[in-house]
Amino acid sequence: MGGIIKYEIHRLIFNKAAICFIIINILYAGIILNTETILGAGYTAPFSGWSLGSYWAMTLPAAMVTILFMLTRFFSSSAKSVDVLISASPVNQELYKTARLAAVSFGFVIIVLTLFLLAAVFTMVVFNELPLTELFLTMLLTAFPCYLVILGIGSLLGKIHSGLLYSIMIIIILVGFFPLNNIYDFFGGGYFLNEPLKLPAGADGEPPFTLSLNFIFMRIIYFITGVAVLIFYIHERGNKFISLSREK
Repeated sequence: MGGIIKYEIHRLIFNKAAICFIIINILYAGIILNTETILGAGYTAPFSGWSLGSYWAMTLPAAMVTILFMLTRFFSSSAKSVDVLISASPVNQELYKTARLAAVSFGFVIIVLTLFLLAAVFTMVVFNELPLTELFLTMLLTAFPCYLVILGIGSLLGKIHSGLLYSIMIIIILVGFFPLNNIYDFFGGGYFLNEPLKLPAGADGEPPFTLSLNFIFMRIIYFITGVAVLIFYIHERGNKFISLSREK
């Protein structure tokens, strides 16, 4: 399994297209930090948990599009031909799927850690503040639930037809640009921007960073949903999906 993961990591990440996508993520995050985060979310400090949560919400759509692009390499015509051969071999299909998902997850971790370091360096250099707790907490509540949902849905739909992955990319971009102003917002951007406006100012003159239980509950729901879809993808034998893929 380790050999499969190494092979898939090399195939997914160490190519010109993937590297270009990662560079785009870095440049886009830099733009967000210098144009949006620096102003502060909901009249809070740029290094507050609200502003950092908003930063994640704005950068994650680009990261999710990158993940879906990586998935397209698993469901291309040539990749499906290889899958047919593998399905006829003694290779454990569940372990094989898990290994490929692990490879994609490695790419996601690289992107998230890069975005994390960019934000940390930005707040330290510009404001002489290093809010690691807020940065880490908002990352956990936004990045990973969203990633699991996108990875699971993308894997299922990509198995039907790789073109569906591009449709999801468009939906993700729209969701990122038009966030909901409540706890149901997928990336959380609307929540981080509007919630501090509803809270009273603290001793430092701005609303304290306190997340509502309803918001946390919704993130847990997204997390569980993503895990459930991934488990279904890994363990389903693919009769229905494979037949649809071959018809395509």
